[in-house]
Amino acid sequence: MPRIYLECPARTPTSIQDLPSEVLIEIFTYLAHIDGLSPLTTVASVCQPWRSIVFNAPSVWRLIALDSRAHDIGALQTHALYWMTKSEPLEFDVEVNVAERDDILLLLSPFLSQPQKRWRSFALTGPDTHGVYLLQNVGRTTKLAISVRGDSGSIASAILGIPEEDGVKDSVNLDISQNTLGVAVNALPSPSRIHPIYLTIIHICDALPEVYTKPSALLAFLTACPNLQQFVFMGWTLRRDKDEDGDDQDDHQTFVEEKLPVVYLPHLQVLRLRSTCSTRTILSRIHTPTLSELYLTYLNVDFPLPPHVDEGDEGDSDDESGDFSRSPSSDRATGMGLRKLIKRSNPPLRVLDMDCSDMRTKDFRYVFDHLHKLEEFSIVASDLSDNVIRLLAPYYESSGRGTVKLRVPRLGVLRLFDCIRVSGDAILETLSRRAEVMVNYHCGGGTFREVSIMGCERFAQIHGQALRPRLGGAVFRYDI
Repeated sequence: MPRIYLECPARTPTSIQDLPSEVLIEIFTYLAHIDGLSPLTTVASVCQPWRSIVFNAPSVWRLIALDSRAHDIGALQTHALYWMTKSEPLEFDVEVNVAERDDILLLLSPFLSQPQKRWRSFALTGPDTHGVYLLQNVGRTTKLAISVRGDSGSIASAILGIPEEDGVKDSVNLDISQNTLGVAVNALPSPSRIHPIYLTIIHICDALPEVYTKPSALLAFLTACPNLQQFVFMGWTLRRDKDEDGDDQDDHQTFVEEKLPVVYLPHLQVLRLRSTCSTRTILSRIHTPTLSELYLTYLNVDFPLPPHVDEGDEGDSDDESGDFSRSPSSDRATGMGLRKLIKRSNPPLRVLDMDCSDMRTKDFRYVFDHLHKLEEFSIVASDLSDNVIRLLAPYYESSGRGTVKLRVPRLGVLRLFDCIRVSGDAILETLSRRAEVMVNYHCGGGTFREVSIMGCERFAQIHGQALRPRLGGAVFRYDI
């Protein structure tokens, strides 16, 4: 971009100095669109009158041009913040020219560091700029979707919170109601290189099976998101049996990391983890005192996970129940992570949804004993045993006939889908007794609002017919 040199001429009857300030502002604004740095580096240095006009004219500063091929990232971030301040209260336009895709999020972070409503337009150029998806109304962006080593399809997956193999292929044709910024990166940026991101919804996905976002990098990034209310992370649970030299190895040994600091997320209300072997580390290293909804999806794996740095914590011993499991290692990881989260944060969890995700019987007991505000529990494709379902039955406070108690006393919605090991007799007995106690004793909660039992092979029509009248006015769905 050519440099512009101006001189303040001697005053004559037709001197530029005689032009009204409004005309000079229009000229300086035009110059700023030729050279984005001209308000500070050129016009303001000509003479004091021009400097005064420039520094008091927001319109001169409303184009924010950032070029990482010519300037340092840190200097450009400072530039962006300064131009945003000087252009107040006008809307501003952003033009970004990047050397590589990882520069995009770094350069945009200043604009995400405050609830901006003045961001009017966005233009992006550079050799690797296909990795961005931005709605037109950029000033009202509330959601950030990051695809690690992805393309347009994986950005769309991150935006919607579902994997690409589930049908998302092209972000260009998406009709997304939320104002979303989607960015592809080679790796999550260090929090020391970005400004705090004050968006409330963030989705992160590993785009390819060979991509592995370390928990340390994920947790470090979350420290830069103090206003986070909803967070989704999608990874992969594929076991890799060859190293770079083609030798056999358990590549998941790379999951063993040093003990990580705890990330405080005071506003997080919704957390979704999908297809990751880092469940225990993530759940164990976040403090979420307002978390109300937790969704755990496709966390079960049939291979052993490596030892965890927190092994030896209370509850980490083998499960005494001896219940069958097709995913014992991930069951332990999920259960121990959830235990640590509950113990640290005591979250007011209202919804717990587990899809192809399991825990040991002892972990279910701990969870049910501590989630006093849980209203909805759904579990899909689980090895759920009779011992677990019977935890929902009423019990007495002491060995005698003391006060009748209920675990998760506010539970009003129960969904069991494709739980093929739990028996119809255990479901019928447990839910019948619970419904009776909920009605007659009012154990801190209400009655069932919905019960769904679908694809549970050992739950027969006779069980459904017997259970229906005992659930009162609850919506009851079952199949055989």
